[in-house]
Amino acid sequence: MRTLILLASLLGFSPSLNADQNAVEALHICRLEAFDFPSYFNAADRLEADLLQGLWVVKDRNAQGDVYQFHPYGMVDIISTEANGQLSIETLMWKVEQRLGKVALVLTDSRFKQQLITMEATCEGLNAFDMDSLHDLALVLKPSISGSDWKRMKSCIFGEWTSVSFPSDLAKSVGCKPDPRSGISSMQFQFREDGSYTRVCETPSARLEENGFYEITPDGQYVIFYASGPSVNPAETYHASVVRIQHLSVGELVFEQPVHAFGYEGIQHTAVRSVAYMQ
Repeated sequence: MRTLILLASLLGFSPSLNADQNAVEALHICRLEAFDFPSYFNAADRLEADLLQGLWVVKDRNAQGDVYQFHPYGMVDIISTEANGQLSIETLMWKVEQRLGKVALVLTDSRFKQQLITMEATCEGLNAFDMDSLHDLALVLKPSISGSDWKRMKSCIFGEWTSVSFPSDLAKSVGCKPDPRSGISSMQFQFREDGSYTRVCETPSARLEENGFYEITPDGQYVIFYASGPSVNPAETYHASVVRIQHLSVGELVFEQPVHAFGYEGIQHTAVRSVAYMQ
């Protein structure tokens, strides 16, 4: 599991403009929400508030950049897309604190390993420098869909969904072996308004049930599943998985997902599958 830990030093931003026209132009190109914080916020408060603004994506000219979603309860989801379109997700702990005299964003993996990256706020996003790999990173805020569109997606996904012909490789990857004679298995989701879900993979000879907490990302592109214990609390996640939403409307849902979609370690990455569900 790839680990990324950020040590961040959030530098102040004060554009030097000599003319009113330049000031007006700057307002149109600068993400003012990065600097419009209460006067009593210190550098650590500003960095934490900035990271919670929405989805952050790493700019990469050669590939689709990783997507970061920081949660106020101290976890961050990192969604990665491989060259062949396969998705993976890693969930880490995060906090902002002082390190070596600088404001630090600390990401910690399950082995409590940390790395350091300095960070600077800009009009476009966040510039970062990995102190371990000596690699520059640039993060930009990913556009979110409108609040009303996001609520419509949430209302559309509520309820029970069934795929009566679930791909056999996906079924095997989640531990639900298809029927040996027909190769067919079925998958059901139940999405509830309280944010919990139940997933059931079923064949004539096997049944696997998973319960947890789900979330639609602010850009409306992904559903993240947090398989958890009885409390259904995302901060007590055992493992996380992600699927891409290809289509969602009343009575119709299509997920794009890899064979390791539900986070079981040791599953080989083979292909991406599109699976249609009906209500």
